[in-house]
Amino acid sequence: MSNPPTYSIVIIPPQSVRNQLIRLRRMSLLMDGMYPPHITVKSPFFLRQTGARVLDQIQLISRNHSPFPLVLSGLASFDESVIYVPVANNPSLKKLHEELVEGLAGYVETISEDFDGPNYSPHLTLAHRLTQSEFARIWPRLITQNFHWEFLVDKLYVLGSMPKSKLQWKIELNGSSCFSSEPL
Repeated sequence: MSNPPTYSIVIIPPQSVRNQLIRLRRMSLLMDGMYPPHITVKSPFFLRQTGARVLDQIQLISRNHSPFPLVLSGLASFDESVIYVPVANNPSLKKLHEELVEGLAGYVETISEDFDGPNYSPHLTLAHRLTQSEFARIWPRLITQNFHWEFLVDKLYVLGSMPKSKLQWKIELNGSSCFSSEPL
């Protein structure tokens, strides 16, 4: 029996930012390329309820949030194994994260709660699972670049864990949701 699929709730930057990030990924095979560039809002989870009930709950929470500006700026790392662009302090994003974590508690089973609640550190991963030698090779090339993007967050995406699957949902803040199978 195969493992059940996992899902994450994410912010996908606008196409212009994604294009720049994809060019960065191409400069090194070590950079994260399995999923579209994104900022995780709710860490990976399994469904406890049907997908429709979970989506209804996400939509209900999202309706109470207006679009908000988001700034990605700088470069940082977690223990020389992950390189990322931090999200500037953003109370709207933190509140959305908190409400999703609380509001989905009975609907989903979070795989690891290490990244939710007070430990939530929003960022956009550039490279992960790096060895020390890989980090030493890629960090000097990235640290010289000026990473800075600003954009309006007006929707969330629910992405599945199966890279070959195009299954995803787009949920507008202060709006509606729809099934979307278009590539990101």
